[in-house]
Amino acid sequence: NWRRDRFLREEAEASAAGYVEVATLLRFNRLKELTEDPAVVADAAEASEELELHASRTRIRRRRPPPDLFRNPRDRTVYVEGLPADADVDAVRALFSPAGSVEYVSLPRDATSR
Repeated sequence: NWRRDRFLREEAEASAAGYVEVATLLRFNRLKELTEDPAVVADAAEASEELELHASRTRIRRRRPPPDLFRNPRDRTVYVEGLPADADVDAVRALFSPAGSVEYVSLPRDATSR
């Protein structure tokens, strides 16, 4: 999420050392589905090769900065209209995978607007 999530990047950039509060991460729906326990997130970050846990165990940052290639999401985004109302993330990913790596798919919440 780090590369494509502007909010997350801004949170890290607001910290002089590049950390994001675990409490901030726990507001993300996908993480909430897995856990609401800050200790679980801290343990996972501690075991990660990509993340670094602050000594306080309340903040996390990347060990290495993300590649600066295509920092602006607009430089690597494709907008598609006319998808079937029942299209899901997996179907869209399968459709575009032959053209290259598909890192992220976002579908509108209102299925009638596709």
